[in-house]
Amino acid sequence: MRRRALTALLALLGAAAHAGAVESDVVHQVGRVVFRVDTRYAYPGGVLLARVSSSTRLGGVSVLLAGRRVPLMPAGGVLRALVPVPLTLAPGPLTLGFEVSARRGRQRIPVEIQTVPRAYPPRVVSLPPAKLALVASRQTLFDGRRVLQALRETALQVVHLGPLRPPVDGVAGQGFGCPTSYPGADRPVENLEDALFGEQHHGLDYEVPVGTAVRAPGAGRVLLATWLAGTGWTVLIDHGEGMVSGLLHLSAVAVRAGDEVQAGAVVGRSGEHGLVPGPLVQWNTYVHGVAVDPEILTRGFPE
Repeated sequence: MRRRALTALLALLGAAAHAGAVESDVVHQVGRVVFRVDTRYAYPGGVLLARVSSSTRLGGVSVLLAGRRVPLMPAGGVLRALVPVPLTLAPGPLTLGFEVSARRGRQRIPVEIQTVPRAYPPRVVSLPPAKLALVASRQTLFDGRRVLQALRETALQVVHLGPLRPPVDGVAGQGFGCPTSYPGADRPVENLEDALFGEQHHGLDYEVPVGTAVRAPGAGRVLLATWLAGTGWTVLIDHGEGMVSGLLHLSAVAVRAGDEVQAGAVVGRSGEHGLVPGPLVQWNTYVHGVAVDPEILTRGFPE
């Protein structure tokens, strides 16, 4: 009986189309509303693209995964949301819960997807004694929590559509998702950057000379531009849709919190400050406060 009522409710919401579906889409239709989930990056550290199509205006629509609620925003003629898959989430079957608000109340529509394993090889990072001392610093721990707080202040509207670009030229070394150990460290290190759980690396590392220009990977608003004990000069840029770039271990910054920046604008200079063995720029990307693989966001989701 409840299923019939749900079908009747959604049938009133308007005609839906399958236009734009790709081979990686999981498509689920209830009544005349179509729910699509692009699963090409459905693995730990990956990103799902959730879309809902209807010719009649819907109420609020959100999607839930692993206890995290993500609102869908208008973009490209449909409602869409980037949904992060946490590094700590075991691969296997998952249920996304779409919630639709309408005149007759709120309904949840489950969509089943499958996430696949992804190998992240372990790595070892050796820090000099002076930098190992930062691991035990209370300031380093406090600064990681500042980053986490900033990640919770992202805009919901779409600011930057399309792929991001790496902040510097060159090829990134081994990094994102790799379980990382630091010989001599007296506590876990990776979560000191952003207070997120786990010892898997949250970014891509670009080994470049100190003073290299570091550019905004996409348009957005600067959430944070400050010195932090574990990451040196640090810039966070909010690209909208819950998507944030973190640029770490800089020697100088050229922006302030609240600044609006265009894609490619110089926001700082590379350095070697904080918990790194030498000169590099670390590029982290987050979606709704969850660390995801930056390479995914350089490819984007073709419509």
